[in-house]
Amino acid sequence: MKILQYKKGSALIRQATEKGFTLVEMLIVIAIVAILASVALVSVRGVREAAADTKRISDLSKVQTLLEIYYNKQGTYPNVSTWDALETELKAKNITATDIPQDPLGDTRSYAYGIQPSTFQRYILRAQLLDSDHRNLTDANEIDTTEYGVDCNDTSGYYCISSF
Repeated sequence: MKILQYKKGSALIRQATEKGFTLVEMLIVIAIVAILASVALVSVRGVREAAADTKRISDLSKVQTLLEIYYNKQGTYPNVSTWDALETELKAKNITATDIPQDPLGDTRSYAYGIQPSTFQRYILRAQLLDSDHRNLTDANEIDTTEYGVDCNDTSGYYCISSF
């Protein structure tokens, strides 16, 4: 079937002998789809990072509760220097039967625990947030110094809470 197409206002007439899309039309559609996909991926990434930071803050609160239970039973906070050792100690004293939280994205932004070396009466917990401008980094209760060997500098995105 032959189709004649006429463009109004022009003497140019084109014959189309086949149905379908031209290569240029296909390339335009592919470019539009690629642009839409990249916009969607950027949006999803931001939401994912915000959710991970919220979970990190929540995780520290959960561990803080476990540490207060430990303190009520033992009279001091655990005298350990790593996050894994803290988990082992909390399980050994029957404070928790489950694992303490780990980073939600499983990356190198691990949690940290520091203890006052002389009396074990104070501790500090740290998580590194992806968003270094997170609103919780300006919270009045958030720590901004290095305490008990745990760096809590806000410029690195470190969010820290403590027993004091």
